[in-house]
Parts: sequence; C-alpha cells; structure tokens
Amino acid sequence: PKPEPRYPEGAFARNMGGGTKRKADTTDAIATGLTRRFGLAGGLAWFGFLALGVIGEQVKTRLEKYREESTSVEVAESKFVTAPSGLKYKDKKIGGGTFPQKGDLVLVRYKAYANGVQFEDNTRFGSAFIFGGRPFPSGLCPGFEEGLSMMRTGGIRVLEVPPALGFGDAEFTVQKAKGAEPTFEIPANSTIRYEVELARVSVPPS
Repeated sequence: PKPEPRYPEGAFARNMGGGTKRKADTTDAIATGLTRRFGLAGGLAWFGFLALGVIGEQVKTRLEKYREESTSVEVAESKFVTAPSGLKYKDKKIGGGTFPQKGDLVLVRYKAYANGVQFEDNTRFGSAFIFGGRPFPSGLCPGFEEGLSMMRTGGIRVLEVPPALGFGDAEFTVQKAKGAEPTFEIPANSTIRYEVELARVSVPPS
C-alpha cells in the first residue's frame, strides 16, 4: 500500500497565524511623483517599467502553473486521516503549488453535502475569497478553512467536517447572495462533506 501523504506539523496554525503579510503595492502615487518631477517622460518611463513587470509576472505565473501541474500527484487509493481537531480528510490529488496564507486571495471549486444531501456545487465557475477572512462565505465553515490550509494549489481533497467545526447545534441557512432567498437549511448537528479543489492562490489587489 502507498504511504499516506504527510503535511508539515502545525501547518494550519502557521498559515492562519501572524507573520509578514504579503501586499500588492499601489503604484499611482509613484507615477504621479515622477511625472511632477521629471515631466511626462518620467511618468511614461515608469509605466514602461510597470508594463515589463506585468509581463514578468505573467511569465512567473505560467512557470508556477507548469511547476504545479508537473509536480502534482494523483492519489489512486487513500484513506481518511483524522486531524487532532476531529476534521477528517483524504486526498484525490496532491497539488504541486503553494499553501494558502492568511490574507491570500484563493479560488476554490467544490461540492458540499449536509448529511449526504448536496446543497452546493460551484465546480463550474468556482468561488474566490480572502483566505482567513471573516465572515465565511455562505456555506463554508472553520473545518473547510482548516482542510484548505493544509492543501497545495492544484490539490483535490475530500473533507468530512464534524458539527463542532461546521455549523454547530443550530440550523444554518445557506444563501446564494446577500439578501437572496434561502436556498438550503442545514440541520443542526450536521456532518458536512466537501469535495474541494484549490485552484489558485494569489496576492489580493490593494
């Protein structure tokens, strides 16, 4: 039998904790300052530099995508692993990209079930949100976040979330959007199952 995939100890706490926050810098002020000091030529030179930077980022993204795809591993047979929190997970595919960090913009595609009844499927378009942000997007919970924190980009995983890491001992209403009609009532003390793909991790725009 193949050995179970292992993850760095404390990955969830580390990824969700402190540390240096990555940030996309604002460039408008720089361009304005150069234009005032050196005239239009200075401003145009700065924008030319930015254009080269954008091209560089596109090349970097393609290289990262290639590395992610080339180092991803399909898992033919795997068993559920139980984390100390009580979360259960098993991998269908181990990604070759990066772990999400608090404050990153993540794109996920997933199906969600409450006690075996499907209440969400966004695998066509996906869902983007700030990792570690509050409140959670509707239909997601702390157990989902914990399971995602130990995944690399490109990975696919099944999560089984106990009520304590899900929606607890009260009913929860899943909504399509703010102010929309309720789409599903998750019963109290439900076990939630997610089939999730971590499609992308990136620095959010400033």
